[in-house]
Amino acid sequence: MKGGIFVANTSTTKKKNSATSSSKQPTAAEMRDWYSKHKKTIENFEKLENGLLQLVDPTKSTTKTFTTFSKETLRTYMKNPARNYKNLRNLSKFLYYVSQAYRRLVHYYANMPDLRYRSIIPRVDLNKGFSSKDDIQSYYDTVMFMDELPLSTEFYKMLVKAWVEDAAFGVAYFTDKGNGRYDMFILPLQSDYCVITGLYPDGSIAFDFDMTYFSGSNADMVEWFGEPFTTMYEEYQKDTRNNRYQPVPDDVAVALKVNLDTPDDILMPFMGMFASLISLNDLVEISAIADEQEIYKLLSVKVPLLNSDSPDDFAIDINTAVAYYNQLVNNLPDYTNAALLPGMDIDEISFDNNKVNDVSKVEQATKEVFNSAGGGQVLHNVNISGSTGLNLAMKTDELQALKPLLGEIEGIMNRLASYQLKNPAKIKFLEVTKYTSEEYKDSLIKSMNYGLPFAMTIGTLSGYSESDLIAMANVNNALGLTDLFKPMATASTRSAEESTGGAPTKSDTEITDDGESSRDKKENAG
Repeated sequence: MKGGIFVANTSTTKKKNSATSSSKQPTAAEMRDWYSKHKKTIENFEKLENGLLQLVDPTKSTTKTFTTFSKETLRTYMKNPARNYKNLRNLSKFLYYVSQAYRRLVHYYANMPDLRYRSIIPRVDLNKGFSSKDDIQSYYDTVMFMDELPLSTEFYKMLVKAWVEDAAFGVAYFTDKGNGRYDMFILPLQSDYCVITGLYPDGSIAFDFDMTYFSGSNADMVEWFGEPFTTMYEEYQKDTRNNRYQPVPDDVAVALKVNLDTPDDILMPFMGMFASLISLNDLVEISAIADEQEIYKLLSVKVPLLNSDSPDDFAIDINTAVAYYNQLVNNLPDYTNAALLPGMDIDEISFDNNKVNDVSKVEQATKEVFNSAGGGQVLHNVNISGSTGLNLAMKTDELQALKPLLGEIEGIMNRLASYQLKNPAKIKFLEVTKYTSEEYKDSLIKSMNYGLPFAMTIGTLSGYSESDLIAMANVNNALGLTDLFKPMATASTRSAEESTGGAPTKSDTEITDDGESSRDKKENAG
């Protein structure tokens, strides 16, 4: 971190630290197309591989990179993770590529936030109420602004990067598509060239970019990146020594950090499980070698000896024996070999392995990986029984995944909207995931019985945007669909006389383990 942490003031930097006013900035579609073609060049995977060689034994084959990692080196890094964060970050990136267990865990947490679940709230003067044309226009502009932004796609890649590297940095490119609709593309930046410099009042991260990135073979990328990088590069060229780090403008800066409680340090979220991951992969490699050995056979062809003290007193002429041996070798199937030995018979030597034992070892090692992750046990059903335990475990994981990342995304989108719109409404993302959206929706419906205004929120929890809901409501009214379609008879529409008695059935999230077991017994009996 450069210069410690400060709180950035968007009100004083909005005009002078803005990039989107320039016509040099490429459109979101242009940057998305360019990035898809040059992704490997930008990520510079060769540099990642070179960095990993520090953990690889050069005397061993580099084709088995993962099995040659030095655990002693890893332990050295773990003694001071803040100082060795670049080495740990490279290791984390590599494990993401080679370890399926690690990749599943990262995707599990990165998929938790669902940015469709949101509310757009007008900034209403409580003394005047929501009545002026400005209030209506503000709400409409924000609804249309958010309507077609590919938030799930763009922020998902940033969330994956954040869970792998702790911090993810990017620059947002917007395109005004007309009629109030916008497109957006987030260009991920290499973390080695980004330095956290502060926090905005909304809790999101401000950062600088190391302009030496555009040296050597990357010099042409300045033109492709467009604004704000062209202006930043011009400032860098004025004094390459003192202007090396350029602040990324507020209107395009996008940065996420999992461990926001330590803004001065980069700490890999799952670095505590790195040793377990290496051990798991080593065990899988050993099992694979054992499986390969099982298909090999060795036939020992023994030449009989006469009853004498001479070791060369063969019962068969040795030349005749060799001739038959060569015929045998020429007709052996793959993975089978032969050896000519003094003796009497042809014996088979197999390289059998205890498969059951090896599978159990891999299974146990996989459990240990998820146990050491501090979460995500539902991915391997570790020590979890029943739907109640499963739901509680997922809620714990949900809390870890959404805080503080969802708040950071909310701060970023409100900041970016303030530069794209004249008077934007407030954008609020709901702390709920696809796993708990139905339960949260039910709680909102109950709250509406007391007059609380959650109709639009319930619609977004169903996967529809605000503009979709308004359009469908108008269509329903225009076509008279509310009169054509009558609600089905349910417990909430039947009269008390139709009640069959008894308490209503509890949901899976409300029932206890004993109740769940009792319900299963009834279902099996019936």
